[in-house]
Amino acid sequence: MRMRKNTMLDLLRILRTACSSGVLVCLLVAVLNVGSARAAAPGQELFEMNCAVCHGKDGVSILPNAPHFAKGDRLEKTDDLLFASIADGLNVMPPWKNVLSEEQISEILVYVRTLAK
Repeated sequence: MRMRKNTMLDLLRILRTACSSGVLVCLLVAVLNVGSARAAAPGQELFEMNCAVCHGKDGVSILPNAPHFAKGDRLEKTDDLLFASIADGLNVMPPWKNVLSEEQISEILVYVRTLAK
């Protein structure tokens, strides 16, 4: 079932207000697996479904202290360090290793590197 864009934005605003850490919002969107259009790159769809609620669809962070990938935040780090951050979690970001496969995390990482402007 697809939610209308405005409905989803309203839901995200309510949840973001209700949850000071923002982790709940990230997890809910990941669990709901809110649909998106077919992705151009393998990691794009995964990023949009699991990461964009905090990091922004275009890499412009939505939550305070979330890396702003469009500005290149944290992208100076090696693939191994970023992979570990995604898999094991970092600060308020939950671990994704039990949600995403290693291949999916790698695809997301490749896509994230394309967001820097």
